[in-house]
Amino acid sequence: MSTLKLSYQLSQNNKLIAVWQPSVKLQPQNGAGRFRPLEATRHYYNPTSIYKGEIQSMVTPRLLVNVVGGYAGYVADYSAPRAGFMSPDNPSRLDRETGLRTGPHEASEQRPRDRWQADGSVSFFPERFLGGRHEMKAGTSLYWEHAGSGRLNHSNGNYMLVYDRVGERSRQASEIEIINSPIEPSSWATVYAAYLKDTWRISERLTANLGLRFERQHSYLPAQSKEASPFFPELYPAGSFPKLDVLTWNAVMPRAGLAWNLNPKTVVKGTFGVFVDAIGDEFATDYNRNALSTAVFRWRDTDGNDNYTPGEVSLDLNGPDFLSITAASNNILTPNLKQPTTTEATASFERELLENLGFRALYVFKQRRRQYDEVNVLRPHSAYDIPLTRRDPGPDGVLDTGDDGGAVTIYDYDAALRGAEFVGSQRVNSDDPDSWQSIELTLTKRSTGRWSAVASFWAIKNDVWLDPLRETPNTEYFPKNQTWEWASTVSGTYRLPGDVMLSGFLQAKQGSVGARTNIFRAVDPDGGPPLAQLSTVTLRLEPYGTTHGPALKLVNLRASKRFPFGGKRIDVDFDVFNVFNSGTPTALTYASGPTFGYATNVVPARVARVGARFSF
Repeated sequence: MSTLKLSYQLSQNNKLIAVWQPSVKLQPQNGAGRFRPLEATRHYYNPTSIYKGEIQSMVTPRLLVNVVGGYAGYVADYSAPRAGFMSPDNPSRLDRETGLRTGPHEASEQRPRDRWQADGSVSFFPERFLGGRHEMKAGTSLYWEHAGSGRLNHSNGNYMLVYDRVGERSRQASEIEIINSPIEPSSWATVYAAYLKDTWRISERLTANLGLRFERQHSYLPAQSKEASPFFPELYPAGSFPKLDVLTWNAVMPRAGLAWNLNPKTVVKGTFGVFVDAIGDEFATDYNRNALSTAVFRWRDTDGNDNYTPGEVSLDLNGPDFLSITAASNNILTPNLKQPTTTEATASFERELLENLGFRALYVFKQRRRQYDEVNVLRPHSAYDIPLTRRDPGPDGVLDTGDDGGAVTIYDYDAALRGAEFVGSQRVNSDDPDSWQSIELTLTKRSTGRWSAVASFWAIKNDVWLDPLRETPNTEYFPKNQTWEWASTVSGTYRLPGDVMLSGFLQAKQGSVGARTNIFRAVDPDGGPPLAQLSTVTLRLEPYGTTHGPALKLVNLRASKRFPFGGKRIDVDFDVFNVFNSGTPTALTYASGPTFGYATNVVPARVARVGARFSF
């Protein structure tokens, strides 16, 4: 990454600023992990450019004007699966029992993003107004955002084969997932915002921050077209699609803050604010018939060649092999969808305990309302009225072993509601809010003599729905995350003889948290009635947080030295990250089976780094 910044003083009160920041991100083995070997990774290349132009003008000593315009964009290119693995007889594969992916990566993607932005503000500092001193600011923010997540053709057929355990036999042909490559979708969003802000110093001891923000957010699809799928034209024919206005949200958001100096050593603060979700540049993509579509069918490898052969699957979207489809043609617009909101309130107490030693206690309450999720409104919750009793096989995923659980009930739906004609996905707001409460305690030793330090501890109480709308009875098992999260950090610096600065960072935090799940297949190992319409049902079998990994403990150290150099300076740093080479897992698998409890990510190994900075 490099940065070029130019400033030009037009006059005593007017200044021009221009910035250009190009960068390139390269990741030749993108996605690699315990269950994705080299052959299933892909090459990732992402060139990014940022431009900004700015005018700063002091019209009078009490009136400032600032205008900024800019662009940021990139093309995230995932279009090169590993060379040597792409061939018609080597499709992408997933073993659902183990989570292992083989064959080339299932997706060659190109993700362009463009954002144009213009901001303007006027700041006014009246001498006296309404019984106090004020710093007033009014401004606008205008955004135009474009996105597209395209898919390229794969020579191996634009599909992925799914294998699963059937009875006592592993890696049996189960499903085929077919995508509609090639596609080059396009979607847009605009955001027009205006705000007012006032920092009001009511007295020497009391200050208020008051604000109001208005936003209009709009999402739409431009006219576009697509070519037919070269491998499955009967599923994905060519088409042209007109412009579509998707949704417009208008919101008014109040913000307020208060700081009260009780005495020279103590201050109490409080804030309140309402925030809304951004509509996002891809909000309209769910209604774009030129965007990604995935159709899933039952697959039987009747010729035994370990690959899909035409004729092995009925590709009728209302036929006996159909399982599911995600496509814009099956998505229903919700013109009255409400914008999710977040309400946040904070209270803090700050006190100087001793000279250069401060304490802060902070409480935060946050609540999210009107969240939305996708619901199949053509196959409602009440349609899942066929109960089936299954036995929980325990963490090992195998029945009749020492870790077996008890009986559970899973639900299938009636055959009269199968087929793509009963798939109608619609965004629906939830009536159930999520909330979080947190407390943070901090001690700060300001730099005096040779050392400084900061120690903090925070904890969060979650009260969050794991499935906001609980679309089927199968999602109602242990539906909430009501866990505590915690973390603590200590950082400090000490100046050694020779003007060498030694810094340290210590962190301890809660490990990976989850809940054990089990995939119940169509065939019951106990010989009970099979699932008729669903191919699998995944249940949570314990409260979220019951299963968790060990706490993470990390120590980083840095030694730095500054050298004068002809009126300039050179800073040399030596860092050691993860000093004790901790290998604590940061992510675990929670699905019952042969990989239950496996670590899928760990703290990066010890790394030593030497760096230098030249300042002039």
